[in-house]
Amino acid sequence: MQNHHPTFIHSMVLAYLSGVSAVILILQFLLSSLARKLHTGRLEDSQSTSTQEIGLNDSLSDRDVSKTKGFVLEQGGPVIYGYKCARFIGCLALWGLSFGTLLPLVQEDSHGFRHQLCSSTTQCHQLALCVTVGYTSLLGFISITTRSRWSKPASTHLSILLLAILAIFVSRDLYPLATFTTQPEDIGEGWLLWAKITILAIISVVLPLVTPRQYIPFDPTDPAKSPHPEQTASWLSILLYTWEDPIVYLAYKSLHLSHEQLPPMSDQDYSKNLVKKSFMHLDPFSGSKRRHLFFGLLKVYRLEYTIMALMMCVHALANLASPVGVKYLLEYIETDGKGAIIRPWVWIAWLFFGPMASSLSFQWYIFLGTRTLVRTEGIITQLVFSHSLRIRMKAEGPDDKKPISDANTTLTPDTTSLAGSDSPGGEVGTDEGTEDTLRASEASSLAKGKQKAAQTKKIGDERGPKSNTSNLIGKINNFVSSDLNNITEGRNFLMLCLYAPLQICLSIWILYGILGWSALVGLATMVALFPIPGYVARKLQKVQVEKMKKTDARVQTVTETMNVLRMIKLFGWEPKMDKKITEKREEELGWIWKQKILEMANTNLKYVLD
Repeated sequence: MQNHHPTFIHSMVLAYLSGVSAVILILQFLLSSLARKLHTGRLEDSQSTSTQEIGLNDSLSDRDVSKTKGFVLEQGGPVIYGYKCARFIGCLALWGLSFGTLLPLVQEDSHGFRHQLCSSTTQCHQLALCVTVGYTSLLGFISITTRSRWSKPASTHLSILLLAILAIFVSRDLYPLATFTTQPEDIGEGWLLWAKITILAIISVVLPLVTPRQYIPFDPTDPAKSPHPEQTASWLSILLYTWEDPIVYLAYKSLHLSHEQLPPMSDQDYSKNLVKKSFMHLDPFSGSKRRHLFFGLLKVYRLEYTIMALMMCVHALANLASPVGVKYLLEYIETDGKGAIIRPWVWIAWLFFGPMASSLSFQWYIFLGTRTLVRTEGIITQLVFSHSLRIRMKAEGPDDKKPISDANTTLTPDTTSLAGSDSPGGEVGTDEGTEDTLRASEASSLAKGKQKAAQTKKIGDERGPKSNTSNLIGKINNFVSSDLNNITEGRNFLMLCLYAPLQICLSIWILYGILGWSALVGLATMVALFPIPGYVARKLQKVQVEKMKKTDARVQTVTETMNVLRMIKLFGWEPKMDKKITEKREEELGWIWKQKILEMANTNLKYVLD
């Protein structure tokens, strides 16, 4: 027996995977039992024992779990439990077929069974396969007969082992069908081989894809009464968005959808849950480190961006599937199949599955990116307003001795004058008396305002330079509008940092294989022209900073004007304030014009350099 034979390697892989899975599963069971014994007293005193069983809306006692209905609910409901039972039946059928394949090999060596059972690589492989499938049947039995704390690890190990077995069958018996030079290694089994592959594909790929997912609440102590359909949809439904079909069909049949007919919000999108998840990484007052906002958001969405990075890699690879398929298909036609290894139908299928995989991966990336955008908008808006409330409380505290603006100082006495201008009986005086009173009030108010403004200016000069809190209201308003939009627009940084370099490298590699050294000329040209977009991007960044400063000043002026609009109308300052706001807006428009010109130049450079 040669140890380097592929069949021997496949047998060793099956044996090692089964052994490692068994060891890990036993360790998990021991650690779980030990932890449960250590915390039994605390769990019995509290009422949180029921929350340890995820997927139940109400607590289940040991007496309820012993009943069939409670046990099925604990497993995720009758539908999920039915799929688990179907997978266990499939494992038993696969085990029976594997044993039926091994039995004739044992009978051939019946005289020396104990010494000659593994005398050939075929016998070793079939024995390893039979033992591994038997182990998967045991895992399937555990997954449908034990409590959730035992069945969930068993189901996870079962899924991984079934996929590993399918991968071995693909490499041994399906991949050779796509070549001219090899044949399936187990072709002698006849119909048993194809029956095993069919059953294995169903229980390892089809059933996991179509099985609904068990609802896992964000907060086990406060689960949603009715989970969102996406939280319980199967993986196939999520990939194809079929979980949205009921609401789309209902909207098609109805003239108007009421609020009650819409699906309930996912508990992962509740404001309180978003705060629990994110503020510990973003808000220094909630225990976060003082760091750049980008790294805090990246830690909050680490799982989402890991999946998005994987989707970008798949998208980059799948985009090149069509060119590769066309290249090898044309080579096969040009040479009339001489020296070809891969059959042409593979490259024809490549032309279909490549763009499909590219589309699915990119749409999944867009879905996760859009979800991240919506949640980030809610998180940052709440973070900004929470912090602004802290600023307001500090500004109204006893230590507040900061000078106020001239406009507010001048207009404050007018309010007092108007408040005391009514007669004691609540009636307004005659027209002449009112005019005289308003003139006197206006003159005295202006005199007092100028005098108080001069005093305030003198005090401000004695205290030092102007505080850095100018345009604070405008900045807060811009934080939750334009600044927030700029932050969320940066969610696609993976396109620049991961997708573009990966696609460039793969494209140069493919072009080098086709054109030779000529492909390096194109690469050198791209590298030489890189500084031009970089220069435009730096100029655009500087313009953006200045534009936002002008926007802050304009919003601050408009906000102050709206706060004292009655006073402005009373004193007839509309032209003055209109001129002031117009000047601020003109300055902002000048920088917006520069920004648009640079954006247009950046877009044109993209196409010119390409």
